[in-house]
Amino acid sequence: MKVTVVPSVPFVPRTHLSRTARFATWLAKESLKPPDWNDITIVLTDDRGIADLNERYLKHKGPTDVISFRLDPVPGERGAS
Repeated sequence: MKVTVVPSVPFVPRTHLSRTARFATWLAKESLKPPDWNDITIVLTDDRGIADLNERYLKHKGPTDVISFRLDPVPGERGAS
């Protein structure tokens, strides 16, 4: 499984990025139903950055704690119907 952590703010310590990637990998492996996907991308941002994403994708004003998106499989890929 590939985990990518993207800091979009300059003050995120490298240890936090590493810990976040390890936790996401562990969580996926330990889940009761193994995931049928191979990639996780985590974007760490500030209030302004997440407020922009919140408005762009969900049409909600202001910041939020977490936004998640499901990426449906591309036809022909494993897990696609």
